Amino acid sequence: MNDLNFTAVVNNIDITGLNKFLNAGTAIDIDDNRPKAVVKFYLDIEAREWGIKSISAIIQSVTAEINWSVSDDELSGDDIATLVKAGGKYYKGDNIEGKIIVDSKEVIDGKEWKVESELKMQESGQLMASEVSINLITKEIIVS
Repeated sequence: MNDLNFTAVVNNIDITGLNKFLNAGTAIDIDDNRPKAVVKFYLDIEAREWGIKSISAIIQSVTAEINWSVSDDELSGDDIATLVKAGGKYYKGDNIEGKIIVDSKEVIDGKEWKVESELKMQESGQLMASEVSINLITKEIIVS
């Protein structure tokens, strides 16, 4: 049975490894501007003659758009060059802004994304994606 498809927009996102992903020093304060993720999943119901044996949430894909920005107040010329090389646009005297698109179906630098589902049926009967953790370095996504 595969007719229970869902698309959830998740606002509670935790991003790990943003500085390293952008090759920026750890002292640089990079704002991830509250990213959102879209999680597509379906419920797989294993039914028997006597009833339901199990219900599993199977994640099909996770996409996220991470809009990042850095104030150029205390950045060196090398820091600015590194962030521009990482895809940022420099607005002189203001900040550097960039965008990272995460798509769990894409391969980046020869690595596939590992997606882990921690979706579980709640006591109230709810089952929904409410949090997404994205590690840009290890290419891991956890949906809970």
